[in-house]
Amino acid sequence: MIAFGGAAGKVSRSNDARQTDMDLFDALRLRRTVREYSDAPLTAEVVRQVIWAAQGATGQEGGRTAPSAHALYPLRLRLAVRAVAGVETGIYDPCADPWQKLATGDHGPALEAAAIGPQPWLANAAAILTVCVDMMAAATHFADQPPYGERGLRYGWIEAGAAAQNALLAATATGLGAALIAGFHDEATVAAIQLPPPLVPACHICLGHLPA
Repeated sequence: MIAFGGAAGKVSRSNDARQTDMDLFDALRLRRTVREYSDAPLTAEVVRQVIWAAQGATGQEGGRTAPSAHALYPLRLRLAVRAVAGVETGIYDPCADPWQKLATGDHGPALEAAAIGPQPWLANAAAILTVCVDMMAAATHFADQPPYGERGLRYGWIEAGAAAQNALLAATATGLGAALIAGFHDEATVAAIQLPPPLVPACHICLGHLPA
């Protein structure tokens, strides 16, 4: 069990990726943008907790942790691994079980190069979760709702934001540092994580242990 400075909640390192003893309101109060990380690798378990918070299934009926208009679920996740114990560096589809490896190597420097302005935390994070949206599916599904062709795009961005906030709160609850990053060049980012069309990157979530 790990206690957080003055917080009433604690975090359980159980094998169930959904288990946490930190109160939601403690996580909201403690959440901060953290852009500096220690060199210690993450465990795959704690990364799975963050991934589950972003897009985890919550029941047999198909519901997920983040709301989705018409239950379309157009989000896809990509995970760039630099330092996760027992996991090779590379790009993964973390919603597959086990994670599906899509590319090898450390992609942090490429993501940093794709950023708008200096953002060294993209190269230094132990892992980077990228929330992506199938905007073609969203736009097509809601094409009959005014403003025509745009309503679905709005829903896609809203859903991406909900998933990202879930992930940030989960990172806080599990004692990680995390930063939401949206300042990047889309085409270069797509190339860096080898994202196939029609997926577009909405945001990154940098993850790492808090510095000592």
